[in-house]
Amino acid sequence: MAAKQADVTLKFEMTEPIELATANLLTIIRIIGILLDNAIEQAVRETDKLVSCAFLQSEGLIEITIENTASQVKDIQAFSELGYSTKGAGRGTGLANVQDLIAKQTNLFLETQIENRKLRQTLMITEET
Repeated sequence: MAAKQADVTLKFEMTEPIELATANLLTIIRIIGILLDNAIEQAVRETDKLVSCAFLQSEGLIEITIENTASQVKDIQAFSELGYSTKGAGRGTGLANVQDLIAKQTNLFLETQIENRKLRQTLMITEET
């Protein structure tokens, strides 16, 4: 709904059904929600207004990748620090919350890359042992 109201195209790719363990399902959904919200908020400020989300599953690993244009993002080192935001003061808690959520789980990892003005964040979910 947020993407539609903001006139942002939200593109999903999934080649096969993904099965998530229920043990940390709410945490995973919360993380995806924060990443998508951030991507949509940034896409509104860009000319292409596009957010892509891909779900891929391989042996023992699920990867959820969210990508959007982010022409103003330069420093991914500060990206997940509490209070860091490219969108103004009083913001910057979402990615810090994501880092806190991931730190509490043994099977979640987040990789953040910026390349050719594209911000790509990949949540990796390994099988729980």
